[in-house]
Amino acid sequence: MSSSTSLDAQDQAVRRRALALERTLVGYFTRRAKRDVADILRSRKLIAKAAPKIDEELLKILLKFGLYQTNDAALRAATTTKGLKALIEPTDLLERLRASPMKVKIYEDFLARARVSARAIDRTTRELLNEQVRNILAQAAGEDPMPSVGEIARRISTRAFAKDPNDRVFAFSRSRAELIAHTEIRQAENIGRQEAYRAAGVEPKDEIWIAHSDGRSGERHHERMDGARRIKTGPHKDYFKNPTTGVYLRYPHDPGAPMSERARCRCGLGFDPL
Repeated sequence: MSSSTSLDAQDQAVRRRALALERTLVGYFTRRAKRDVADILRSRKLIAKAAPKIDEELLKILLKFGLYQTNDAALRAATTTKGLKALIEPTDLLERLRASPMKVKIYEDFLARARVSARAIDRTTRELLNEQVRNILAQAAGEDPMPSVGEIARRISTRAFAKDPNDRVFAFSRSRAELIAHTEIRQAENIGRQEAYRAAGVEPKDEIWIAHSDGRSGERHHERMDGARRIKTGPHKDYFKNPTTGVYLRYPHDPGAPMSERARCRCGLGFDPL
């Protein structure tokens, strides 16, 4: 299987689940908008920038879709990646992936990542909504006569949860849901593939970065990383390095990397023994 064919298969799997997650997030943002705006209108104060505790609904959504994608990616890598048969039979690898210790490890690792993502999404949602409310208030203050409190409340409500998700303030918009869904599912895809390689005993040196070469990677130029292997020595051993930006990544969509390396990235993790 060529790297381009492998990446195409990953793209198809990611698109299907990312679309489902996007729809779920649009519903979540609809409920979230009504709740947050109600809090602002009731207290006449901006919402706190940081939540006292994690948003459990959002965490459950990210866990559900992410774990499904991680599991699917691991099983696909176990049964379809050329070369793995030379190391271990696919049936044996599947048993390893399904074993309780492996399942627990995958779950615990993903739970930790999902918590980080949920907190970041929640924090950004609050900041974006506060910014929008401040803009509406500033605009109203400059009008003569100044709009009534009721009119200002109507403007805030209209922008936050317009019937069409595309018309909503970005914090609750469909475009933001799509961006989050793509990022989360692509990350889960690459985590799953890495788990499959580790379970099969694949050495990091045999893993490669797979990228599209269609010029749509932007200033980060991930196309220049196509076929790149992990660093062999030094403080960044077993990391990939983007030669354009100088950023080190454990795999495509590494949650520890800057968002500029992850947003709408379509790269994948591959296996090519030396």
